[in-house]
Amino acid sequence: MALENPDAGTVPDERITVKAFLERWSAHNLPGVVAESTEDDYHDTVRLHLSPTLGRKRLAKLTVLDVDKL
Repeated sequence: MALENPDAGTVPDERITVKAFLERWSAHNLPGVVAESTEDDYHDTVRLHLSPTLGRKRLAKLTVLDVDKL
């Protein structure tokens, strides 16, 4: 199971939620990679859409169907 290296795109802890992962991603991986306006849009998308609907789900258990339902 690929749950070891967060820098390799894998889940570092199978207990991490989608919300925690997205917060980490937006704070550590996003800044400086995209334009500030794009970063703001991504933050809004996470805050308004992704976290409320998928945030409590464990990332390791997230499925394509979960995302499709969104």
